[in-house]
Amino acid sequence: MTNCNTSYDEPRISLEGYELESGFELDVIASEPFLKAPVAIDFDNQGRIWVVQMPGYMNDMQGSDETKPNGSIDILEDLDNDGVVDHMKTFLDSLVMPRALAHVYGGLLYSEPPFLYFTEIEDDKPVNRVVVDSIYAVEGNPEHQPNGLIMNIDNWIYNAKSNFRYRRENGVWKKEATTFRGQWGISHDNFGRLYFNDNSRQLLGR
Repeated sequence: MTNCNTSYDEPRISLEGYELESGFELDVIASEPFLKAPVAIDFDNQGRIWVVQMPGYMNDMQGSDETKPNGSIDILEDLDNDGVVDHMKTFLDSLVMPRALAHVYGGLLYSEPPFLYFTEIEDDKPVNRVVVDSIYAVEGNPEHQPNGLIMNIDNWIYNAKSNFRYRRENGVWKKEATTFRGQWGISHDNFGRLYFNDNSRQLLGR
């Protein structure tokens, strides 16, 4: 694990060519060099963006870099308060194909296959890591491994590409079977309805 701080000039990316509905605006918040291969994000209670980077995925047809420890979880910040990320701090590095994260119970829940981990956060560093599930994402096609990690209003943490959900009660983690949902990415609305999709269907809700 390495904890480092990096600052760069603000990103400059052309937004020409985008078509927006009336009343909407589009701005660049973060891009390279802060983002290398982002697959999931979450926000902490300071408004910072925590991003899972998976640069090992499919760099060639053989997926030859997928066993390299080149993944990370980084914290992106806007230090000058202009609405654009200008600083990056690495929370965890040397990860192999990390794929999901969620801020829950005052710490960070994240997946590095095949494990699902929970770690407390102290001064932006991981402490007291525990294994929540040792078979969360077993070997296989990375496109078909669990991901998502979103806490719903029923206090259960749900996943895409999985039929299990998780929660912690009195310091003990619980895993429970539920409905299988989606392929990559999951969200919910204010009524607790879960939304997900797969390669064949654009949007499903349950």
